[in-house]
Amino acid sequence: MGCLKKILIGVGVLVVLAVVASFFASPNTTNQTPVADVPISEINFSELDEIYQAGSTYTNIQKDENWKKYDGKKVKWTGTISEISESSGNLNLQVKMKETSFLADLIITLKEDQKDKALKLSVGDTVTFIGILDEWGTILPIFLEDGEIVPS
Repeated sequence: MGCLKKILIGVGVLVVLAVVASFFASPNTTNQTPVADVPISEINFSELDEIYQAGSTYTNIQKDENWKKYDGKKVKWTGTISEISESSGNLNLQVKMKETSFLADLIITLKEDQKDKALKLSVGDTVTFIGILDEWGTILPIFLEDGEIVPS
């Protein structure tokens, strides 16, 4: 019984240390700029499409390196809706930016307060939106977060 008690105490101490360590390792978000205060950049979709489209001659390492200058930038673009869906509690707007696109060039995770605006849209509608560039995929489209549907 004494050995089991020591093991349980040791495990308890490790759990407490892990919790304390994760608390101190949490990123400090107090100095981050709120999304609303991030200025809209001058990046246009064709600039990204040249690098990240399926037929691009850029290697993945070149794409990763280029993404550093786009990641976290706010953009305001206009495209055509190819799908509006909800998954894992997120409302997603899939948008074609080129007529020749098969499915979607962008997937935008909309803010929670955008559902009413999204419900008024249909596949094929033109939509203007604002979002933060989040990530690119080799097969999947470019992802944006904190999306808002705005007047064109």
